[in-house]
Amino acid sequence: MPEESVPGKAVPAAPASDEAVAAPRAGWAPVPARPGPMASPMWPAVPSHHPGPRSGQWPAPVRWAPVPGSQFAVGYLPLPPAVAGVAVGALVAGAVSVLVMLFASALGLAGAEQGWGGWVAGAFGVLAFLLGAAAVSLGSLGLRQLRQAAAVGEASGPLKGRGMAISGLVCGAVGALGAVAAVVLTLTLQLG
Repeated sequence: MPEESVPGKAVPAAPASDEAVAAPRAGWAPVPARPGPMASPMWPAVPSHHPGPRSGQWPAPVRWAPVPGSQFAVGYLPLPPAVAGVAVGALVAGAVSVLVMLFASALGLAGAEQGWGGWVAGAFGVLAFLLGAAAVSLGSLGLRQLRQAAAVGEASGPLKGRGMAISGLVCGAVGALGAVAAVVLTLTLQLG
């Protein structure tokens, strides 16, 4: 049993001054004495009323969900529209497909009489066709994704990008069909 808890025995008094506390123990550095009374920190004045968000700064919540076990609720704010990434991919692949198709047809027609135009048009035509097929598939996938997001409603947030998906689909189809036409035209000119 500790010495302080024995009934009838006096508890030792606290040291009378800081010097007694500052005496070093064996193996320890001396504790510096406190310089006078502690000064209270100077905090900046806090306004009595926090203004909070200004009216019109935040839109009204779309829905409220209660927090279980409390009196509070969570307000869900409306989400800004997001762009469907598949639609952006369709537009990029379609635009690159058209550019590669134009490059393939220009090189194919330029080299048709020398004999190398068919090879170049064929190589770049395959690349343009594959990019066009990817753009068509991404465009149709993007349109399906946008339809599904519209069917679900505002819960997952609105999606936009229908124009990009359609543009990618059209550019991909033009690039793929143009690449096939460029290869056929180059081979006809080269062999004929």
